Amino acid sequence: MGALGDRLESQIMQIRYLASSSPDACARLSAALALLIADAASDSESSTSTADTVRGIIKARNWRASMLGDGLFADHAWDMLLELYAAADEGRPLTASSLCKASGAPVTTGLRYVAHLESRRLIQRVPGHRDDGVFLEPTPTSIHLVEAVTSGFAPRLRLPEPAGTS
Repeated sequence: MGALGDRLESQIMQIRYLASSSPDACARLSAALALLIADAASDSESSTSTADTVRGIIKARNWRASMLGDGLFADHAWDMLLELYAAADEGRPLTASSLCKASGAPVTTGLRYVAHLESRRLIQRVPGHRDDGVFLEPTPTSIHLVEAVTSGFAPRLRLPEPAGTS
């Protein structure tokens, strides 16, 4: 899994501990998730690519949703841009419905976000091969945006020690 994966696993274990032992677990979970994302984004010791960083952010956001439930945090447009970036890096075509699902948005809400991202020229529709239909992909502007944002994460954060452990 590598150094990044090992750090993510360590932070996940710490988050599980915090969730089960603290009355202010939600705030601590948010801080822990910020640490996970910052670790994924600012790993200057390794040659982590932007695509690997984006996949780490997606994994952390999905994990947060599984721990705290869907709907508590929602940033569907950003999730869509991250998913499109990762899919483009992997050469994986995405339909509008698969993008909506990946973002956690209901299809009708997701399609509104797709239209909005298209109107801002952050995503574009491309015809599929043969009769595959139409796929979505990030524009150069959105690729630059995702790279700029993910490269600008704050330095690693440190979680406060759980109460009673010193």
